[in-house]
Amino acid sequence: MLLWRILNILIPLKLFLGKVVLKEKCKKVMVLYIGDYLEKNGTIDKVSNIIKKAGMEFVLYNELVPNPLVSTAEKAIEKAKKENVDSVLAIGGGSVIDVGKAVGLALANDNLNLSNLILGKETVNGTKPVG
Repeated sequence: MLLWRILNILIPLKLFLGKVVLKEKCKKVMVLYIGDYLEKNGTIDKVSNIIKKAGMEFVLYNELVPNPLVSTAEKAIEKAKKENVDSVLAIGGGSVIDVGKAVGLALANDNLNLSNLILGKETVNGTKPVG
């Protein structure tokens, strides 16, 4: 099942921008994007420098595809948990943002099963910051 269909329908989300993330006391952010274009054009370097100047750590994750499946989001969630991130920055379009929403939800809701969420067998209680 395509992830965007699920999150578009079920999940209200507040996106955090700019200095608001600092007010949330975030320490380590996962930067999500697709492919290597943003690396080649210097965007990732600029974003990385801003994050460093804010005193935050970061993890880069670009193993995403357009119109991601739930399994794609689950891989990003696994990486986020392994790296102990507490916030997400999605750089790109809807597909990246959808995965970012899933990661934020999973970080805030222990043992969240996206498939069960889709089927209405689980509910969520908030999200970690997603920008």
